Amino acid sequence: MNINYHINHILSSIETELCEDNEEKELIFMQDLSSVHTSKQTKLWLQEQNVNVMHDWPPKGPDMNPVENVWAELVRRLEIHWRQTGVRNRDQLWEDVLQVFHELPEEYFENLIRSMP
Repeated sequence: MNINYHINHILSSIETELCEDNEEKELIFMQDLSSVHTSKQTKLWLQEQNVNVMHDWPPKGPDMNPVENVWAELVRRLEIHWRQTGVRNRDQLWEDVLQVFHELPEEYFENLIRSMP
């Protein structure tokens, strides 16, 4: 992924959720220290959009991104699903991923958030 793609497709697609103007939520945007995330262009875009960003990431600290846990749980559940059904093609793979993701209970995500330091 390059910087332009990150800004134009990833960040812009979630812009309304990220902006501090959204007073319903007190969100802090977290990214790892990937060069795409730490580029001058990305930082400028986030600043211009008034996004509340976590700036004090430890350089070699523990991974504090809950999405890693979500990926691991998805893989675990997909493996169970595929033992029962098998994977037939790429389209079915995508449908299975979406199905398993949507089956994750809201409580799972709440517990992940509460587990963050």
